[in-house]
Amino acid sequence: MRVEPTYPERARRAGVEGRVTVRLHISAAGEVVAADVATSSGSASLDAAALLAAQASRFTPARAEAGAVPSDATATYRFELK
Repeated sequence: MRVEPTYPERARRAGVEGRVTVRLHISAAGEVVAADVATSSGSASLDAAALLAAQASRFTPARAEAGAVPSDATATYRFELK
């Protein structure tokens, strides 16, 4: 279950938009065990919101012959004002 980030209110009021790519290390159970910003939006608050969302997410684990295995992935979060 991918958790979507909460748009930081200060960034929303300032009209800040951006895209953040987060590098994920996912356990064999599908839990995010580590996350870091691979590509910054240029806004610390948007980057932090994306990291929080990524860390709260759960994913379907990767599979190998032996069953579920740890894996690495990326997730991109878009912050767009509408």
